[in-house]
Amino acid sequence: IEGVKKKGAHSVIFSCPSCYHTWHEEYHADFNLFHSTQFILDLIQNGKIRFREEKLRVTYHDPCDLGRQSGIYKAPREILRSMPGVELVELASHGKESKCCGGGGLLEMVDPELSISLAREKIKEIQATGAEMVVSACQQCTRTIQSTARRMKIHLKTAYITELVLKHME
Repeated sequence: IEGVKKKGAHSVIFSCPSCYHTWHEEYHADFNLFHSTQFILDLIQNGKIRFREEKLRVTYHDPCDLGRQSGIYKAPREILRSMPGVELVELASHGKESKCCGGGGLLEMVDPELSISLAREKIKEIQATGAEMVVSACQQCTRTIQSTARRMKIHLKTAYITELVLKHME
């Protein structure tokens, strides 16, 4: 908090859902706090980010700390819907009903078998959508899904939402 104050910042933007949640719930400071998806959506809505059209069918995985813990469901979906040619196909369990990918809360270290089991179930759910790619707004979720798919010898394209935005910008 002191470091942010020394910089003279009035807002803090977090790419990590867990960091955003911790600052939002635990740190009591007079800053505007944003998850990067909220910030990016604002840039899109104000015409500061424009996209080129590219046909792509995606599904979106709700990270636990961004969704259920922080209530941010709209921004990532609105980003995807604003990208010309991108079709968003929802997972069977999404939003408040989204299932964990198995990567959060150090689960991979504490109970690797449970972590892999959760990730495998998530991958089956992703495959059932017929999407070409799964997108998430959490680097840990993206890594967990991708590494488990590799172990399962399944070709599954994954993308962290900020990288997808950058790739599709004009």
